[in-house]
Amino acid sequence: EVGTYTVSLTVSDGTLEDTEVKVNYITVNPIVGPVAGFSGSPTVGIEPVNVYFTDESTQGSYPLTSWFWDFGDGNTSTEQNPEHEYTNAGVYTVSLTVSDGSLEDTETKTDYITVNPAIAPDADFSGTPTSGYAPLTVNFTDESSVGLPIVSWDWDFGDGSGSTEQNPEHVYENAGTYDVSLTIFDGMFTDTETKTAYITVDSLTEPVAGFSADPLGGTAPLEINFNDESVQGTYPITGWSWDFGDGNTSTEQNPVHTYETTGVYTVSLTIDDGTFTDTETKIDYIDVITGLDKFSANGKPVVYPNPFDKGFFVSNTGGITKIKIFDLQGTIIKTVVPTGKEMKIDIGTSSAGIYFIEFHTVKEVFGYKVLKK
Repeated sequence: EVGTYTVSLTVSDGTLEDTEVKVNYITVNPIVGPVAGFSGSPTVGIEPVNVYFTDESTQGSYPLTSWFWDFGDGNTSTEQNPEHEYTNAGVYTVSLTVSDGSLEDTETKTDYITVNPAIAPDADFSGTPTSGYAPLTVNFTDESSVGLPIVSWDWDFGDGSGSTEQNPEHVYENAGTYDVSLTIFDGMFTDTETKTAYITVDSLTEPVAGFSADPLGGTAPLEINFNDESVQGTYPITGWSWDFGDGNTSTEQNPVHTYETTGVYTVSLTIDDGTFTDTETKIDYIDVITGLDKFSANGKPVVYPNPFDKGFFVSNTGGITKIKIFDLQGTIIKTVVPTGKEMKIDIGTSSAGIYFIEFHTVKEVFGYKVLKK
């Protein structure tokens, strides 16, 4: 039995005897069994998960001679320190039984291993702004839904450029419509989101200057109404700068200007929208004369000047339905329809010489002779 024992020895020779006593001389210990214990790493993961198990058992009186593992998924092992792969999602109870040939012990860890299902990521993103004028800066934001943490991002901006940042900024230099895609990778799965025609970049349109005037000529002093006919571009026109060719200017949109002296004047208009400017120049546009060299007949149309350089004016055209200009050979040089009480007829490309002006009314046809210098 287990305990501590005192042992004595008595010897005798028939006459005398002697005794030796040894107190607590013998100790009988109990047999100690082993104590099972283990750990595993990792204990949580995404399927499939490789878990490395380590025997941490304590031997008893005798050395351990066997190990029996139950991994909880129907698989077992008799290795001391096994590696096991969990291929399916779930929560697993693991046990280890150790034996020293005489005694055994079991350690059970309930719900010890957790294997989560592998969830593929779902790529998504947004960009701000999605439209504007070149160059357009767009800030992209990754809005992907993930299972495992994302480890890489691959952006394609549709203009030949890309990025591996999570939330990149990109500048579109040229006008166009662009597809954008984002591919994400979590170390196991990839997913791609493509947004077609997602970014629209427009080019800035410049304004185009243009104007008209009425009348285009007459006797001094001559009051002219100028009319802005410019076409705006991307931005509204905010400034007008007129040069009337006689040293005078204006910043009104539709000015009225009086030419005090005779001459042929070049007029220009420059417009400004705050970003771009454009200028329209009309050379020898306004013709101002002294009032001489006119001729008419009994209230009929007035033609002046005569002789002329490039063109002449016709006033008092009421009732005139058509005007024809002939050269000396009878060839029609030009045919015009009056648009107002006074108009300018330009035959600047024709050669110098005598020309005939033929006026048509509903009742008669009559003509004048003019001289081109």
